[in-house]
Amino acid sequence: MNNYQCQVLTSNPGIQRDGTVYASASFIDGQWARFYLGVPRKIGGYEAIDYGTEEIIRNIYLAPYNNTIQIYIGRQDSFSYISLPLNGATNIEAVAEITRTPAGLTANVNNTWSMELYTSTNDLYPNEQIIAQVCPNGLSLNNSTTGPIYYGSIANSNSLTPIVDANLGPITCSGGVVFIAPFLVAFGNNGAIIRNDPNATDSLNTWSDETGAPYSNTIANTKIIAGKTVIGSGNPTGIFWSLNSLTRITWTGTTIDGVTVYDFANTPIQEGTSIISANCVINIQQTYYWIGNDEQFWMYDGVVQILPNTFNRRWFFDNLNKAYSTRIFGYYDSSYNELKWYAPFGEATENTHFIAYSIDGQYWYDSANGRSCGVAAGIYSKPILADAQPTIINTRRGPQPYYLLWKHETGVDKVIGTEINAIPANFTHRIFDICSQPGNENRLLRNRRVEVDINTTSPMSLSVINLMWAADWYNGNAITDGPFLFDRSTQFIDMASQGRLVTFKFESNSIGGDFQGGKTLYDWEIGDVNP
Repeated sequence: MNNYQCQVLTSNPGIQRDGTVYASASFIDGQWARFYLGVPRKIGGYEAIDYGTEEIIRNIYLAPYNNTIQIYIGRQDSFSYISLPLNGATNIEAVAEITRTPAGLTANVNNTWSMELYTSTNDLYPNEQIIAQVCPNGLSLNNSTTGPIYYGSIANSNSLTPIVDANLGPITCSGGVVFIAPFLVAFGNNGAIIRNDPNATDSLNTWSDETGAPYSNTIANTKIIAGKTVIGSGNPTGIFWSLNSLTRITWTGTTIDGVTVYDFANTPIQEGTSIISANCVINIQQTYYWIGNDEQFWMYDGVVQILPNTFNRRWFFDNLNKAYSTRIFGYYDSSYNELKWYAPFGEATENTHFIAYSIDGQYWYDSANGRSCGVAAGIYSKPILADAQPTIINTRRGPQPYYLLWKHETGVDKVIGTEINAIPANFTHRIFDICSQPGNENRLLRNRRVEVDINTTSPMSLSVINLMWAADWYNGNAITDGPFLFDRSTQFIDMASQGRLVTFKFESNSIGGDFQGGKTLYDWEIGDVNP
């Protein structure tokens, strides 16, 4: 007869990075694992859809056209697109990039692109126009250098041409562009915005009135970094982030003799706010989320407020390479109702990790994964993200480092053409002990058995990590028992080890590997007296 105690091996969802591991009630480590139904689940796989080039992709944008999705790609020295079918089928060997690089584009290692899709009722532009503004502001939010705005029909593959007003000349800006129908709005230096005239015969190339004065307004006292359309308003409305403020703008239209005249108004939402990068804003319906330079996460849903993060806020900012924080981008993962931000850690100059926030569960987690830019699922069924580190591809010139384009949340593996690789994934529970349980006995836990309840499609492993003192997690004195292999048919894993503090690490590293956690049981008994 044994004296086993049995308890559920449970930790709160999310990965706790701030504070100490012993104090955490949540999972204390993980890689490529999210949390669903309160328990770990492997994140989906990714498939390469474009081999790319030897130049990193800085920005991408998706536009539907007929029965395809056009994926526009901006690099430091080029602008191009690929087409994918709407049904999601992919064949990387059949994908070819179509160049639309504007003539005379000035290549710059810090070039970034701001892209939008412009629609007009004007017969001069019967097809939607892809808008692409380029500027060498990749490493400085406050860079005042302006760059041109280009356009071209999505119905052809001609090189883009610059927007030029007859009175103002080429229209340039340092912040970017946003389409707030019916206006195309450019923004940047000194808190200024400028917009086109949708009533003009050539609406895209008309940015001044009959006197030659620009349709411009000043809405902030510092450079504007980002702008978004506000959906659902009865009038054209946008929201803009400057270096130190958040502002809402609206045009109220009055139609006289078939011509609509617009009155402009702007409303300061919040002074003293900050933003860490141009691409860190995530909007979901009428709620906006972003990261501030003040080392806070923010949201706006009618009121500006802090997005609470007691899981990894300090860990994120302490590890962030702040010199390259303008590389940060975010997107919304609708399949699990999560926000994700990619950022460069340590001495890396490109993004190496992401942190994620579950809107449903209100917890945070993270994973290593290098991506330079990305767009959420929407008009295309899966998120599309670009690699931040090159992959060696065998070409006719020999092995070459190419920056691939990936379709995420597809399958469970890393797929490049016919090459399939496993994606390592793991999660580590909180620390268990007897001291914190009823009775408060200062005794060791004698590990006897783990009754695994994990729905897995391939073999996994379990390692039992035994600590005598809390400091052993950090000083290298932790003792690992295992790894023990198991699969879906394994009823239990027997073991014989002791630790005053004990935790459990589950790992998956097989092609086809997938897992969904359940209600795993842990059998133990009181062990030796604490020395």
